[in-house]
Amino acid sequence: MTRGFLSQPLAVFAIVATVTLATVLLDVAFSTTIDELFKEGRAIELLSALWLLVAAVLWVALRTGDAMRRHWHVPVLLLLMAMREQDYDKRFLADGILKLRLYTGTAPLADKLIGLAVLALLAVCLWRLLRLSLPGWLAGLSRGRLAPWLVLVSGVTLVVAKTVDGLGRKLEPFGIALDRQLEMMLGRGEEMLELAAAIMLLQAVVCHAHRRLAVE
Repeated sequence: MTRGFLSQPLAVFAIVATVTLATVLLDVAFSTTIDELFKEGRAIELLSALWLLVAAVLWVALRTGDAMRRHWHVPVLLLLMAMREQDYDKRFLADGILKLRLYTGTAPLADKLIGLAVLALLAVCLWRLLRLSLPGWLAGLSRGRLAPWLVLVSGVTLVVAKTVDGLGRKLEPFGIALDRQLEMMLGRGEEMLELAAAIMLLQAVVCHAHRRLAVE
C-alpha cells in the first residue's frame, strides 16, 4: 500500500508542493529581506537538496531485484547531485573536487585521494547511465512517456541555471558588464531553476515507478 501511494504522481506532487510552499513561507517569516531567502543554507537551497535526496530514496524503495542491481547508478547520481547542491564537493576538502588545482596544487594527499575516488565513482555512474539507461530513456521520449520528458526538461533547466550562475563574472573577460540588478535577478533565478529541476527529477522517478508497477 505504501509503495502504491508513493508511486502516485499527483499525490507526491501535492505533498512536494505543500512542503515547498510551507517551508519557503516559514523562511520568509524569519527573513529580514528577500535577499536572505536565496543565500546558502536557506529554504530554497535546502529544498533543492532535499528533493534530490528524496528522489534517490524513492528510486531505491520503489525498485527491487534485477532492476535495482542494473540501475544502481541512478540513485547514486541523485545523491551526488544533492551533496553538490550543499557544496559538499568543496566543504570538507582543501578545494573543490571538480577543481584541477586540488590535484595539481599543495592540497593534502588524503584530499586528493578522496577527490579522485569521488571522480572515479562519478565516471562509472555516467558510463553506466549512457550504456544502460540511455537507450530506454530515448525510447521513452519517442513514445511520449512523461518520466523521460521530465528528465529532459530538468536537464535543460539545470543547464540554463548553470549558465546564468555567475554570468557577470563569465562575461567580464569579453568586456561585458551586467547591471547589478540584473545580476541579482539572475542569481535568484538560478536558485529557483535548480529547485524546479530537483522537483522534476523527483516526479520523473515517481512517474517511472507508477508506470512500472502498473504493468507488473
